[in-house]
Parts: sequence; C-alpha cells; structure tokens
Amino acid sequence: NSDLVRIQAVTATTSTSGYLAIQTSTSGTLSENVRFPSEGGMTFNGDTAAANALDDYEEGTWTPSIADASSGGNENALVGTFNYTKIGNTVLLWGLASNFSTAGLTAGNDVYVTGLPFTSGSETPCSIWWQNMNINNTGMIVPRILNGYSVIRFDEMVDNTNAEAMIVSDFASGTVDFRIQATYKV
Repeated sequence: NSDLVRIQAVTATTSTSGYLAIQTSTSGTLSENVRFPSEGGMTFNGDTAAANALDDYEEGTWTPSIADASSGGNENALVGTFNYTKIGNTVLLWGLASNFSTAGLTAGNDVYVTGLPFTSGSETPCSIWWQNMNINNTGMIVPRILNGYSVIRFDEMVDNTNAEAMIVSDFASGTVDFRIQATYKV
C-alpha cells in the first residue's frame, strides 16, 4: 500500500514562521491537509491565509429570559435546557422552554428572548417550534435575531399587512412551550 500520512514540523526561518502540517500521500504525491501555524488557528488543504484560519471553537449553555424590552425592561427566566456551539464567527444554538410566564411583563410591549450567548453581527431569521400556543392574533410567527443585540424578537406575518412585533398580551402566560434552533453570525 503506497498511502501514508506524514506529520511534519517546520521550524521558523527568517521568512516564515514555524508550523505543524499533516500531509497525506496517495501514489507517492504528498498533499497538505491541515496546517497548524505557530499562531492564528488552523488552516486546511494548503491554505496559509490567516483570515481563513479556524481560531475559535466553543461549546456551552446559555440562560435566556422572556422579556418586554430588547435591553432592560421586565424579564422572566425561561425554564429548560439551552446549548450552543460557536465555530469561528458562527453560532448554532438550540433549546427547549416549557410553560414560559409573561407575568410581570408590560402587556403592550414587544416580546423578546434575551440572553443569547453572543451579540449578533447581522439580522437573522431563526426557527421555533411551538406547542400549546394560544395567541390572540392569527398569522405566521417569525422569530429573528436582531443585528447588534443578543435577543430574538417575534414578528407576526398576517396576510396583506406589514409584519408587526408580537406583544406580551399575544401570549397565554404559563402554557406555551417552544423549541428553538438558530444559526447566526457574530
């Protein structure tokens, strides 16, 4: 078998910095698959550009609340399990909230989920699966992560009208469950 994997450490010279490369060979031809520079993350398939290096990976949990303002305002903690994975500048988050309460929130204010693990770098729609939903208005609910914030706002799309933010009184307190999944840029 002529296939091999070679790990090669290249030391620093006057014109380049040191790195560790993983190369593979098929039929005697070596190709670089992964490079670990001495600084700046890891690159793939011979790419050496620092801008393309994978330099951040993180997994964790986040603690959201249901709120009546994008910052400040009144908030109630959401009960459930909420996780995220951050790879480079992309965040994938998911969670399940059960029987969230709007008690103490101002009835006419917009509804937000606060506490996203990172501030968003762009406005992004996300998906939510609802259970036991009992809202006053009818239409399609579109959650979106707002640019420059770490919140999700709920908009309602109704036929022949512009989207409107959902307000606290649109939700039946203590009965609504939802699952969330979102991917956004930081």
